[in-house]
Amino acid sequence: MKLTMIGHESWSLQADDTHLLIDPVLGHGFGSDAERQFSIVPARSVDLQRMPAVDGIVLTTEHLQHFNPASLRQLSSDYGHLLKHQVVYVPELFPGAAEAIVRACGYQVRRIDTQAEFTIGSLSLRFYMPRTDVLFWDSRVASLHVERQRGEALFIQSDTRIADAYFADVNSGAVTWPQVMVMTNNFQGSGAQGPIGLDNLLPVPDQRYTRVPGLRLLDEIVHKPMRRLNQVPTLILAGNGYRDPFGKMHQPWSNLELAEICSELSLLRTVHSLAPGESFDVATAQPGEPAGWISTSCEVDTRPAQGQGRRTSLDTQQIKAYLDEMARTWLITRYGQVLMTQGEYLGRPVGPCRVALQLTREDGASQQWLLDVSRVEFVEVPDEGVGAIKRYPYGIRVEHGDFCRLLLGELQIWELLNLSASQWYVCDRYDSPLAFWLEYYNEQVDYGRALHSYERSLAIAP
Repeated sequence: MKLTMIGHESWSLQADDTHLLIDPVLGHGFGSDAERQFSIVPARSVDLQRMPAVDGIVLTTEHLQHFNPASLRQLSSDYGHLLKHQVVYVPELFPGAAEAIVRACGYQVRRIDTQAEFTIGSLSLRFYMPRTDVLFWDSRVASLHVERQRGEALFIQSDTRIADAYFADVNSGAVTWPQVMVMTNNFQGSGAQGPIGLDNLLPVPDQRYTRVPGLRLLDEIVHKPMRRLNQVPTLILAGNGYRDPFGKMHQPWSNLELAEICSELSLLRTVHSLAPGESFDVATAQPGEPAGWISTSCEVDTRPAQGQGRRTSLDTQQIKAYLDEMARTWLITRYGQVLMTQGEYLGRPVGPCRVALQLTREDGASQQWLLDVSRVEFVEVPDEGVGAIKRYPYGIRVEHGDFCRLLLGELQIWELLNLSASQWYVCDRYDSPLAFWLEYYNEQVDYGRALHSYERSLAIAP
């Protein structure tokens, strides 16, 4: 088997006359906003005219950096002659809205049960999902085990932890021991341009993310998983192969640096990292010949994006209706219980208003809403600006237009967290307000909103 990196966590896998594409993102970037795309780095060019014919496409998740409807449509509409079979294989919990878009792009969809064996050409594959001890937004993600006859096997980790069942199957011999495992490094921190994701605006320590030295990171993504296997395979580090449009994301350690550290310390056998177009021979566990249809490119503009995306707005009454619907769900979840038990903040009683939502605008006409847990609704109050962080234990700041676009399905929640949203909180990061939003506005929860976001990603594609 020959594994080739297309970029970030997109892969080409060839064996005999069989060729698979795994999570193909074939353009320069991805995202719902044409003016604020997330760019694949290092930049590369994919010459589909030279790509070998494809037997099947495998998707491990609907996450934007793995599921790219524009790439699927480009393949079916412009390069259909290279598709031996227009079939896409997805794990059992792949969202229905994402499946609908795959079908709209001209493909059959085969939904595969976890750990069930399925065949594409000369290859046998299985999805593995962790099911437990995983965050909601990663709970539908499947990693992939691939086997070829004569005892050759490969494992590709996706955006989730490796399932306990996989370690058990490998150690018991239920599946072939993988000569090569691709391990995912998705660790990111805030750069100089501002907070991202679930970062906290309050100056309080976060034991999970305060400081992650290279050796601790290697222990998390490499050594702890490997200690669960009876025999250590050759490893390839992947992930973090994209940049946000404002340059906010910061990766303190590149995969190449981590691989070199791991290899030099002789903690395991040699650890590798692949650049776009580079290949790896699974049978020999050694680098192979690069792919001629993928080349490094200097075409992508690396300057940070300026301003906001396309203007979208809802009136105050419409926003309140959305917020009050969210409030009723918020307070009956574990996230709501965190709010209910917060009686004091900075040495003072907090009262019934526990969360501030600030919808900011460049023209100064910002709005502030407070979640009143006694009335189970949001109430609009005069905007307190930065002073709100001193009065309320929880808060979210987000650009007004981006929030409206989220509500209308024109922006996905993961994008919002890395474009204009920030928060403060006095709890664990995974109980924070934006952690709740990641579940509430998730693509699996609202079919209509998710479908619209996928349709929009196709509409803005070149």
